[in-house]
Amino acid sequence: MSDNTVPQEVESSQSGRSPTRGRAAPPEVEPLLIGVETVAKMTGYSRRTVEKWLAMDALPPPVKLPGPGKRRSLRWRKSDIEEWIDAGCPTAKVWAARKATARK
Repeated sequence: MSDNTVPQEVESSQSGRSPTRGRAAPPEVEPLLIGVETVAKMTGYSRRTVEKWLAMDALPPPVKLPGPGKRRSLRWRKSDIEEWIDAGCPTAKVWAARKATARK
C-alpha cells in the first residue's frame, strides 16, 4: 500500500458510509417507464421502425415527461407495451377502444 492510499474501512467511516464487504448488492429495480430503445428490443424491430410507428399513431400513447426547454421525453408504461404486444400490436385507435371498454 502506498503512503497516500487510505484503507477502505477508514475511507468508509470518514464518508459516513459503511463498507459493503460481505453484503449483497441492492436488488435492481425494474423500470416502470421505458424508452424507444427498449420498445424496439421488446418488439424485435429497429428504433427507426418504432419511431415510424409512433408517427403513424400505431403504438399505445406514450407518457410525455418534461425535458430541457420545450423538448419532451417520451416513455411508455412497460405494462402497456407488454399488453399491446400480447394483444397482437393493434393500432392506437383500436388499442384505445379496447382499453376504454376494459375500464367499464
